[in-house]
Amino acid sequence: MRRLENMLEKQARKVDELLKVSCDQDEELLAEIKAMRKDQKASFETQEKIDCHKSLQTTTYENTMKKNSDCVPETCE
Repeated sequence: MRRLENMLEKQARKVDELLKVSCDQDEELLAEIKAMRKDQKASFETQEKIDCHKSLQTTTYENTMKKNSDCVPETCE
């Protein structure tokens, strides 16, 4: 009977150890997921701002303003 009790205690300790390891891993995984979601949200907000600015752009001036890289003297002052 004593032998059975010892075996059960040993198994209970092992289960407790494994449960603690599992809980620690769960916490690490949850922290990683939260960080990834935060990055995704920041990326979405940045893309949303870019899209908003693009929609407000009414001319192509910024796209073509550097087409002529060589300035003619006395004309670009």
